[in-house]
Amino acid sequence: MTGQSLTETVVLNQGVVTRDDAYLFHVREAGKQSRNQFTAAIKMFLEYVDPQGDRSSDPKQAYTRLTTKLYAPLGLSSKVIHHLRENEDYKNLRDHMPQRLLFALSVLEDDLSRWIPDAIKRNELRSTIKAHMTDEAKKTAAFCGVAPKEKPVKRRKTV
Repeated sequence: MTGQSLTETVVLNQGVVTRDDAYLFHVREAGKQSRNQFTAAIKMFLEYVDPQGDRSSDPKQAYTRLTTKLYAPLGLSSKVIHHLRENEDYKNLRDHMPQRLLFALSVLEDDLSRWIPDAIKRNELRSTIKAHMTDEAKKTAAFCGVAPKEKPVKRRKTV
Protein backbone atom coordinates (compact mmCIF):
# COMPACT_ATOMS: atom_id res chain seq x y z
CA MET A 1 0.00 0.00 0.00
CA THR A 2 3.00 2.28 0.35
CA GLY A 3 3.04 5.05 -2.22
CA GLN A 4 -0.68 4.87 -2.97
CA SER A 5 -2.97 7.69 -1.99
CA LEU A 6 -6.21 7.05 -0.15
CA THR A 7 -8.06 7.79 -3.38
CA GLU A 8 -6.16 5.04 -5.18
CA THR A 9 -6.54 2.65 -2.26
CA VAL A 10 -10.27 3.08 -1.78
CA VAL A 11 -11.59 3.76 -5.24
CA LEU A 12 -8.99 2.40 -7.58
CA ASN A 13 -11.40 1.72 -10.44
CA GLN A 14 -13.62 4.76 -9.93
CA GLY A 15 -11.48 7.01 -12.08
CA VAL A 16 -11.73 10.09 -9.84
CA VAL A 17 -8.39 11.83 -10.19
CA THR A 18 -9.08 15.57 -10.12
CA ARG A 19 -10.95 17.75 -7.69
CA ASP A 20 -12.72 21.02 -8.18
CA ASP A 21 -11.72 22.92 -5.03
CA ALA A 22 -14.94 24.95 -4.71
CA TYR A 23 -17.14 21.89 -5.16
CA LEU A 24 -14.96 19.86 -2.80
CA PHE A 25 -15.24 22.60 -0.17
CA HIS A 26 -19.05 22.45 -0.29
CA VAL A 27 -19.12 18.65 -0.27
CA ARG A 28 -16.72 18.63 2.67
CA GLU A 29 -18.77 21.20 4.61
CA ALA A 30 -22.00 19.27 4.00
CA GLY A 31 -20.18 16.15 5.14
CA LYS A 32 -19.20 17.84 8.39
CA GLN A 33 -22.84 18.69 9.10
CA SER A 34 -23.94 15.15 8.29
CA ARG A 35 -21.19 13.76 10.48
CA ASN A 36 -22.30 15.95 13.41
CA GLN A 37 -25.87 14.70 13.03
CA PHE A 38 -24.64 11.12 12.75
CA THR A 39 -22.55 11.41 15.93
CA ALA A 40 -25.68 12.61 17.74
CA ALA A 41 -27.49 9.51 16.46
CA ILE A 42 -24.58 7.33 17.61
CA LYS A 43 -24.88 8.88 21.07
CA MET A 44 -28.58 7.96 21.16
CA PHE A 45 -27.75 4.45 19.97
CA LEU A 46 -25.04 3.85 22.56
CA GLU A 47 -27.44 4.91 25.34
CA TYR A 48 -30.25 2.73 23.92
CA VAL A 49 -31.23 -0.49 25.66
CA ASP A 50 -33.40 -2.58 23.34
CA PRO A 51 -36.44 -4.69 24.33
CA GLN A 52 -34.20 -7.74 24.88
CA GLY A 53 -31.99 -5.81 27.27
CA ASP A 54 -29.06 -5.48 24.85
CA ARG A 55 -26.94 -2.39 25.32
CA SER A 56 -23.62 -1.03 24.15
CA SER A 57 -20.90 -3.38 25.34
CA ASP A 58 -18.19 -0.72 25.07
CA PRO A 59 -19.56 2.84 24.90
CA LYS A 60 -16.06 4.34 24.64
CA GLN A 61 -15.55 2.53 21.31
CA ALA A 62 -19.04 3.13 19.90
CA TYR A 63 -18.08 6.02 17.61
CA THR A 64 -15.03 4.21 16.26
CA ARG A 65 -16.85 0.91 15.72
CA LEU A 66 -19.89 2.42 14.03
CA THR A 67 -17.71 4.61 11.81
CA THR A 68 -15.68 1.54 10.84
CA LYS A 69 -18.97 -0.24 10.09
CA LEU A 70 -19.65 2.44 7.46
CA TYR A 71 -16.08 2.62 6.17
CA ALA A 72 -15.32 -1.12 5.91
CA PRO A 73 -17.46 -1.80 2.81
CA LEU A 74 -15.66 1.13 1.17
CA GLY A 75 -12.33 -0.63 1.61
CA LEU A 76 -11.40 1.10 4.85
CA SER A 77 -11.18 -1.64 7.44
CA SER A 78 -9.84 -0.76 10.88
CA LYS A 79 -6.49 -2.23 9.79
CA VAL A 80 -6.34 0.01 6.69
CA ILE A 81 -7.43 3.06 8.70
CA HIS A 82 -4.73 2.40 11.29
CA HIS A 83 -2.12 2.00 8.53
CA LEU A 84 -3.12 5.24 6.82
CA ARG A 85 -3.12 7.22 10.06
CA GLU A 86 0.18 5.81 11.29
CA ASN A 87 2.20 5.33 8.10
CA GLU A 88 0.72 7.82 5.64
CA ASP A 89 0.08 10.54 8.24
CA TYR A 90 -3.62 10.90 7.37
CA LYS A 91 -5.08 12.41 10.54
CA ASN A 92 -8.46 13.07 8.94
CA LEU A 93 -9.21 10.49 6.27
CA ARG A 94 -12.00 12.54 4.73
CA ASP A 95 -9.54 15.23 3.71
CA HIS A 96 -8.03 12.66 1.32
CA MET A 97 -11.19 11.01 -0.03
CA PRO A 98 -12.51 11.53 -3.55
CA GLN A 99 -15.50 13.86 -3.97
CA ARG A 100 -17.93 11.12 -4.91
CA LEU A 101 -17.06 9.10 -1.82
CA LEU A 102 -17.34 12.16 0.43
CA PHE A 103 -20.73 12.98 -1.04
CA ALA A 104 -21.96 9.40 -0.68
CA LEU A 105 -20.78 9.23 2.95
CA SER A 106 -22.55 12.50 3.66
CA VAL A 107 -25.81 11.14 2.25
CA LEU A 108 -25.37 7.85 4.11
CA GLU A 109 -24.70 9.51 7.46
CA ASP A 110 -27.54 11.96 6.91
CA ASP A 111 -29.98 9.12 6.17
CA LEU A 112 -28.79 7.06 9.14
CA SER A 113 -28.93 10.05 11.48
CA ARG A 114 -32.69 10.19 10.78
CA TRP A 115 -33.25 6.43 10.60
CA ILE A 116 -31.54 5.44 13.87
CA PRO A 117 -33.71 7.63 16.17
CA ASP A 118 -36.83 6.39 14.36
CA ALA A 119 -35.69 2.77 14.82
CA ILE A 120 -35.13 3.44 18.52
CA LYS A 121 -38.65 4.91 18.82
CA ARG A 122 -39.98 1.71 17.17
CA ASN A 123 -38.03 -0.34 19.77
CA GLU A 124 -36.00 -2.11 17.09
CA LEU A 125 -33.39 -4.55 18.31
CA ARG A 126 -29.81 -3.24 18.37
CA SER A 127 -28.79 -6.11 16.10
CA THR A 128 -31.41 -5.02 13.55
CA ILE A 129 -30.17 -1.43 13.66
CA LYS A 130 -26.56 -2.54 13.17
CA ALA A 131 -27.54 -4.85 10.30
CA HIS A 132 -29.40 -1.99 8.61
CA MET A 133 -26.34 0.24 8.95
CA THR A 134 -24.15 -2.44 7.37
CA ASP A 135 -26.61 -2.97 4.51
CA GLU A 136 -26.80 0.76 3.79
CA ALA A 137 -23.00 1.06 3.86
CA LYS A 138 -22.74 -1.81 1.35
CA LYS A 139 -25.26 -0.07 -0.92
CA THR A 140 -23.21 3.12 -0.70
CA ALA A 141 -20.04 1.19 -1.58
CA ALA A 142 -21.79 -0.31 -4.59
CA PHE A 143 -22.93 3.17 -5.65
CA CYS A 144 -19.32 4.37 -5.42
CA GLY A 145 -18.12 1.45 -7.51
CA VAL A 146 -16.29 -0.30 -4.69
CA ALA A 147 -16.56 -4.05 -5.09
CA PRO A 148 -17.07 -6.12 -1.95
CA LYS A 149 -13.93 -7.69 -0.59
CA GLU A 150 -13.63 -11.33 -1.51
CA LYS A 151 -13.52 -13.52 1.56
CA PRO A 152 -10.95 -16.29 1.38
CA VAL A 153 -12.35 -19.78 1.11
CA LYS A 154 -11.74 -21.76 4.26
CA ARG A 155 -10.26 -25.10 3.48
CA ARG A 156 -10.73 -28.11 5.63
CA LYS A 157 -7.64 -29.85 6.83
CA THR A 158 -7.41 -33.37 5.63
CA VAL A 159 -6.54 -35.93 8.19
